[in-house]
Amino acid sequence: MHLDAIVVKVRSDAHVVNRPVYIALGIDLDGAKHVLGLWISKGDEDAKYWLGVLTEIRTRLPTMCSSCAPTGSADSLTPSKRYGLMPPYKHVWYI
Repeated sequence: MHLDAIVVKVRSDAHVVNRPVYIALGIDLDGAKHVLGLWISKGDEDAKYWLGVLTEIRTRLPTMCSSCAPTGSADSLTPSKRYGLMPPYKHVWYI
């Protein structure tokens, strides 16, 4: 599973603001890519936010992509530690 983001401009209260759109991408055993979800945020993500996103992915994963599974270790998330992603990742995926 890969998590990435793209920043887009959205209209909010008559103002145009930048918002991150997070994308979860799963790759099955045949190498086919599957979009597991898209989440628009305000840019103030914390561990509670990521716990909700990862729990939703884990809950829906068997129906979306039966052969997709998280790969690698939680250590590969080093750049994301400052966003609070590491503890929820370990909690949800039991790494």
